[in-house]
Amino acid sequence: MPGDDEIRVELGQRLEGESPLVEARMRDGESRLVDRLVVIEEQVEVDRSRPEARALASPSERAFDGQEGVEQLPRRERRVDSRSPVQEPRLVEVAHRVGLAEGRHRDDLDSLRRVQRRDRRAERALAFAEVCAEADVGAGHHATLTVRGYPATLARASIALSLLALALSPSALAARAASPPPATPGLLSIGAYERTLVQLERGSLAGEGGTLVSPAQKIWVLPTRAAQRVLPALLARGIVRAVEPDRPIELLRSSAEPLIGLEYWRALVGADVATAPGPGKPITVIDTGLDVTHEEFASRPNTILLGPQNLSESDDEFHGTAVSSVAAAPENGLGVLGVYPQAVLRSVDVSGLSVANVIAALTEAMRAGPSVINMSFGVPYTRLLEDTLLIAFRTGSILVAASGNERQERTAAGPPGNLAHVLTVAATDQRNEPAVFSTASLGVDLAAPGVDIPGAVPRFVTSSGYAALDGTSFSAPIVTGATAWVWTARPTLDNTQIFELMRSTATDVGDEGFDRDTGFGVLSIPNALTSQAPPKDPSEPNDDIRHVRAGGLFRTAVAPITAPNRPRATFRAQLDVTEDPEDVYRVFVAAGRIVRITATPDTDVDVDVWKSSASSVFLRGTARTRNLLATSGKDGKAAERVSVPNRTKRGFYVYLDVYLPRSGSLDARYALTVATVRP
Repeated sequence: MPGDDEIRVELGQRLEGESPLVEARMRDGESRLVDRLVVIEEQVEVDRSRPEARALASPSERAFDGQEGVEQLPRRERRVDSRSPVQEPRLVEVAHRVGLAEGRHRDDLDSLRRVQRRDRRAERALAFAEVCAEADVGAGHHATLTVRGYPATLARASIALSLLALALSPSALAARAASPPPATPGLLSIGAYERTLVQLERGSLAGEGGTLVSPAQKIWVLPTRAAQRVLPALLARGIVRAVEPDRPIELLRSSAEPLIGLEYWRALVGADVATAPGPGKPITVIDTGLDVTHEEFASRPNTILLGPQNLSESDDEFHGTAVSSVAAAPENGLGVLGVYPQAVLRSVDVSGLSVANVIAALTEAMRAGPSVINMSFGVPYTRLLEDTLLIAFRTGSILVAASGNERQERTAAGPPGNLAHVLTVAATDQRNEPAVFSTASLGVDLAAPGVDIPGAVPRFVTSSGYAALDGTSFSAPIVTGATAWVWTARPTLDNTQIFELMRSTATDVGDEGFDRDTGFGVLSIPNALTSQAPPKDPSEPNDDIRHVRAGGLFRTAVAPITAPNRPRATFRAQLDVTEDPEDVYRVFVAAGRIVRITATPDTDVDVDVWKSSASSVFLRGTARTRNLLATSGKDGKAAERVSVPNRTKRGFYVYLDVYLPRSGSLDARYALTVATVRP
C-alpha cells in the first residue's frame, strides 16, 4: 500500500477555487447544421479511487529491497512551468514525461508542443496477390437529418438536437496514482443522477435492486437512492473500488437516397477499386437498436443481435440503423451499399443512453469475441468506462469512435474518441476538405467522408426508409467497415497492427503530414490492403503498472519479457502521444545477475526502471525516489541504457517503462534489448 509520504490531495483542496463544470445542451427546435448552445451550469463533485491492492510477493517475484544497491543513472531534468493548465488536474505529477494520466484530455498536449508528427507512410507496397494470400454523437456530436424523396424532390426537415458537455472529472485524472479509499467524494457526486455505478471487490448488490453490467469488473448499476443507503456500510467494509454516477450519453442525428450512385464516398476511400471479401472479422455496432424489419436487414445474412433491439418512434432511434447501413448494408439491389456488405454484423442496443448501458454493451461485445467496435456517440469521462475499453482492446478488439461535430464552437473532442487505443475518425466532404462541423483534435487518427452519406433509417423517420446523413457519426462506420474488411483480408495481423495500418496508410490531404483536422489523412482501403504491415506492439494496453501486474486492471499479470527460463529478449515497439504514450513491461532479474536494458529509438524516448512495489510510473517526490531503480533520459536518437543488478540469492521482477519525453516527438519507434548477464 502507498506510504504516508506519497502525495495526497484532499477533496477540498481540489475543489477550492474551481468554477463549476459546464454542461451544454442544444435548444429544442434549432435546425442548423451546427446549432447554437445554451449553457447550463452543473456542479460536479470530485471522486477519488481506492488504492489498488497488491498481492504479497512470491519467492520468485518478491519486492525489491532498497538496500540491494542498484545504481541510479544520471538524467536531465525536464521540468514544466507549474502554471501550465495541463499539469493542474494531476493528482501525482511527473514533469519530464508526456504520458497522459487516465482521463486527461489528449488535446491538453497542444499547449505543450506543436511538433509535427513524422511521416508514418509504409516503406513499400505489397502486391495485391500477396495480401490476398495471407490466410456519434455526444458531447461534441450532432448532425442534421435531411429527409429526401424516394426518388422524389429533395425536401428538408430538421430534428432537434441535444448534446452533452464532456466534463472530465478531476478525480478521473488520479487513476494512475495511489489515493485514499472512495468515501465521501463518491457519495457527493451521485446525488443529481437517477442511477449509480458501483464497482465492488466482492459481494452482490442484487438485493438492493442492482444489475450486474460487467461481471469481469464487478460493476453494478443501481438506483441512486439505494446506493446512498448502502454505500456507507460498504465503504466502511473496504469492498468498494469505485463509485460513479451513471451519466447519460448522447447520439448523433442524420438522413439518404436509395441509389448507390449517390454514394460518392466509395471512390474517395477506394471502396470502388477493390472487392470486399466474404464474411470474416465481425463488426459490432454499439448504438440504438437495429431495425431488422427494414429491407436492408430483414433478410441480411450474418446479422447477429446481441440482445433485444428496442425501437420507439423517438428522435434518436434511427441512429443505430443508419450507422449499421453505412458499415454493412448488403448488396441486394435496393437502397444503399455498405463498406463491407458481407460482414458479420453484430448489433448491441444502448437505447437507455447511459454509461452503464455502454459498459454492458461492451461487455456483451467482448463475450461474443473480438471484433471492430463502432462507437458513434459521446460520453462523459468515467474511469470505469475507460477500463472497459482497455479490456476490449487487450482481448483483441479494435475500437473506432467519432471525433465529434463541434468544430465551429471549437469544443474539444471528448470520450470515447479522445481516449488512448481508440481509432478516432473525423469527417471530410466531397472535396476531401474538413467538414464544417467536424471537431479538430490532436487525437484524430484519420478521416472519412461524413457529408451527405446515404443510409437506411426506420420508416417512421421517413416513408422512403432512406436519408442523407451528415456527421462524424457516419464517418466512423466507414472506417469501421473498412477496418473489418482489411483485417479479414489480412488475418495474420493482430489488432495493434491493423490499428496502426489504418492510420499510417491514409491518404494525406491538406497540409503535408499529420494535422488536427484529418489526422494522418483520409481512409484509403487500397493502401491498407497493399502496404507493408507494421510490427506488432506487444502487451498493449500497457500504459501503466496496473495494466501489467496481477490484480490490477486484469486478473493475471502480463507475461514478462524476460523470465527464469528466458534471460534475453529483443523486439521492436512504438509510442504515440495520444494513442500509446507509455510502454510498461515486466522484467525478471535473476539471482546474482545483472539485467542490461537498451532502448534504441528513431526519434527520442526515455527509460525508467521501477521496483515491484511501485503502484504507478507517475509517482513523484519521496514515493518516486523510494521506488525508482534506474533512469536514462538522453536527448535525440541516442540509445538509452540502464542496468539492474541483483546481489541477492533470489530473483525478482521489476517494471520497465519506455516513454516519450515531453520535449520530444509526438511518436517514436524503438528497438528494445533486455539481456541477463553475469556481474
